[in-house]
Amino acid sequence: MALRPDGIVQVRWFSGVSIGEADAFVAMAAADSLGGGRGTRVLVDMAGISGLNRAGRAVFARRCSARKVALLGASPVDQVIASFFLRLNIPPCPTRYFSSTAEAEGWLATPAASVGAKRRCGDCLNNGGSTVGLTRRALPGGED
Repeated sequence: MALRPDGIVQVRWFSGVSIGEADAFVAMAAADSLGGGRGTRVLVDMAGISGLNRAGRAVFARRCSARKVALLGASPVDQVIASFFLRLNIPPCPTRYFSSTAEAEGWLATPAASVGAKRRCGDCLNNGGSTVGLTRRALPGGED
């Protein structure tokens, strides 16, 4: 996970990981921390994940500091996982699936109001004010 020079928080999951509640909570808390708790744009590279369980979906549906989230996948399985999340949950900010990095980044660059946002993220997901480190299992690249 990293804060890019363009202000986008980029999350990259390990291929084959099944995302659960703890993984989702750590990722959201870290993204909030990296973004400084202000309306960040988040690019989630979910290519190759093996699943996202109910508890993980519930965490990702909570309010956070993100103002827009682009889910990036590479396969039909990634699209099914993203579609399942988006149909069963109401994300607190505009969230869309993409199979192209360029399209995802272009969408993230547009103002939220122009993409038909019904709700805005505002409250930062906070773990009692403590900083939560990322686990190597949850996020690749060894950047804890």
